This record gives sequence, structure tokens and C-alpha cells, in this order.
Amino acid sequence: MFKNRGTSSTLGGNSITPRRVKSNYIDRLLFDVIEAHVEGASSFTRLRNLIGIRLGRNSGLRAHEVTLPGNFDTRKLRSLIAEMHVRGETALEVYILSRKGQKGRSIVIRKRDVALIERFLTGPRSKRPEGDLLCRDDGLSFAIGSTPASGWFRSALVAAMPVLLQKYQDFCRNPSRKFIVAKDALGSLGFHSGRHSYATDLVSEAYEAGTDPKHLLLLRLGHQKPTTLSAYITVEATACGRDIGRANFDIAEGVI
Repeated sequence: MFKNRGTSSTLGGNSITPRRVKSNYIDRLLFDVIEAHVEGASSFTRLRNLIGIRLGRNSGLRAHEVTLPGNFDTRKLRSLIAEMHVRGETALEVYILSRKGQKGRSIVIRKRDVALIERFLTGPRSKRPEGDLLCRDDGLSFAIGSTPASGWFRSALVAAMPVLLQKYQDFCRNPSRKFIVAKDALGSLGFHSGRHSYATDLVSEAYEAGTDPKHLLLLRLGHQKPTTLSAYITVEATACGRDIGRANFDIAEGVI
């Protein structure tokens, strides 16, 4: 069931195609089960791992970005969250850097995840020195280039697999589903699958807001290749029953 995947996601290095994106889509129904099985030896490690996994699926981060030193400094986060509350907002915008091309971008952390981060900051994380939010147990930063978040996701997926398999048909019949991957593809999901899923959902958000999905994908994920952007648009159209042929945006043809 489980395929061998290295800590540096194999999804990050090859071209992104509609078939590849679709086979890595983590529907919200599946993600709820996976995150419910996040494990940790302490409340610190469990909350840290959960935040890391959510940042991938809910904000589109790569595995190395969630623990890259400086991206989520606790002092900066406390200040940004305080300012967010003063403005009466519920989502947090944070500027991060990526080792991929040394590029930066702003990512959005939404209300539910902001609340979890606040709980972490005022709870287990407060017992360690200020610094990177998702740090090691001893409070030190993870090594640059390391991807511990990939392991956090993999452990949660392994623990969740019995439930995912048992309830698979229920997921497929659930009217609130967007798209459920094939059963034999469940074991191949990885942390980077969350980024693909976030990007696909971002396309729907753009259409609902009446904006160009390519612009939003570029803004939130930093993708620039037309084929990459088109892959997400194509998969979203297939999952939502959208008429690709009538879209106002260029979409690469491809069999999914």
C-alpha cells in the first residue's frame, strides 16, 4: 500500500501535470481523518506537527518552508496576530522565503489555523526560547534544507490508513466531496500533495471571486510556468464539472 518516498518530496522536482495533480489531491474529507491521527510524544510535538501539516494543505507551503529558519519567528507572529485582531480580521498574511529559487511570497493563514498557532504560542511553545515557531523539542531550529514535516505527514497517514480504507466508500458517496483519489493511490500521498490540493482549491476560490485563477496561483504559490498553472485549472474544472472549453483562460490540454 505504501510507496517509498524520501524526505525530500519527489513531487517537487518533476513537471506538474493534470494527472499528477489529480492523483495527489487530498479531499477535505480525507484530510480531516489524516490530521486527526497526527501523533506526538507530547502536546508540544503533536501541536507542532499538526500546524506543520495544516500549513501545507491549508496555505500551500512546501515541506522545507514550514521549518525554514526565519519564516515563522515567534516574535513576529505574535506581533502580526495582535495587529490582525486590532484590525478585526480573521486571516493572517505572512511573508516567507523558499529555498527553491530563493524566492519569497506572501501566504495566508486562515482563522482556524491562526487559532491553533495562538494556542501553541501561549501553551507548549511558550516554554521554549523565542525563535522559529516549529522548532525541535529542545527549542533549536531544524537544519536548513531538512524536511521534518514530510515525516510528520507520513506518520499521520500511516496511522489514519485503516480508517481511510474502512470508510473509503463512504467518502466516495459523500455529497460534500470534491474528488476522492483512487484507493490504491492513498498510500502515495505525501506532504507535497497538500500543496497540490491547496492550489486546486485556490482555483475554485478565484472563480467564486470573479478573478483570474492564474493570478491567484502566482500570488500565493509563486508558480510561473504556464503548464503548472494550467494543470491546477484543468483538474479543478474536472473535479467541479466546469466546462473547460468555455473558460476565459488558457488551459493546457491533457488527458487526466
